[in-house]
Amino acid sequence: MTSLLNPKGTIFFLAFLPRYLPAHGQRGLAAFGLGVVFAGLTVVIYGTYAVGAGALRGLLDGPRVTARLRTVAGVVFVGFGISLCFELLHQA
Repeated sequence: MTSLLNPKGTIFFLAFLPRYLPAHGQRGLAAFGLGVVFAGLTVVIYGTYAVGAGALRGLLDGPRVTARLRTVAGVVFVGFGISLCFELLHQA
């Protein structure tokens, strides 16, 4: 679903896929084959992410880790805010 609903993926296929199709002959079959290869790679990649996330869930699912992740995210957002302030002051 992620790949189907992503407009960037559609634009990518429409822009680059015709390069890899034969000039004559069974273009539809070649396009279908490339689509099957893409779908297979997508399943493998997202499946690996899912299995990896499931394996790491025990390590990352705790109140101490959650508090640390929130602290890191807060520091990053404050840093972005300070950076934006300096950029706006520099432009003025």
